[in-house]
Amino acid sequence: MIISLSSYAMAYENKEIGFNVNKNGETYGTGLQADILGYEPDLMLATGENDVLGYVRVTDLDEPTPSSPEEAYKIQKQRIEEKYTGRYIPLYESDGKTVIGRFLVAFDEREIPAAKASTDYTYGNIGGINVGSYYSATTKSGIKSVAGGVRGVTTITADRSVNISWLGAQAKIFKKSNNSLVRSTSFYYNTTASNTFSQDGYHGTVLFNTEYYSKGSVKTWNPSISDYWTTGTFASPSIKP
Repeated sequence: MIISLSSYAMAYENKEIGFNVNKNGETYGTGLQADILGYEPDLMLATGENDVLGYVRVTDLDEPTPSSPEEAYKIQKQRIEEKYTGRYIPLYESDGKTVIGRFLVAFDEREIPAAKASTDYTYGNIGGINVGSYYSATTKSGIKSVAGGVRGVTTITADRSVNISWLGAQAKIFKKSNNSLVRSTSFYYNTTASNTFSQDGYHGTVLFNTEYYSKGSVKTWNPSISDYWTTGTFASPSIKP
């Protein structure tokens, strides 16, 4: 189940608010338009490998949602043990069929040495989620300049401690000039009982005098329906590296 929080942020960047539709009936546009419209397009504008501009399929980007926290934990543990670093997905023309390149979806990038820095994140607006009568949570995305690039983070904080893999987060980084996605992590989940969880991603191939912002997604496990809710966060302010 997908829920969007939005109507925030940088709407003035979009001359066209509605998504375009290709001849196959698929919508295509930017992640920021999703903030305004309340849902994501089938194909999201992205800058892939070698700075090729195209579109990624959102279902490729997000991966299938685990059927339970136990499955999420098992998948995550296996990836850690196998030192899984990510996967490439196709980059398309707006028709959603013509492949023009590829885009990296990384699993977990916290340990990239060049990305370590002591500067604080600049966060966007705080969103809120009520997961039935079980718990409520706040969400936010932030951005900061680091050695060699920028780092984006998505954080979810519940009002009480929740079980393992009840909280998931995905960090995404966008280029402000065209609102194209330049980096996305996979979803990552809390590995211990906790009330807060963060996922961060690093983009190192930044361009001089170019601004970037972060806008991610979170997953919250809802026991009453035995399913995850997927919710977008508000965009952060933009910064130059």
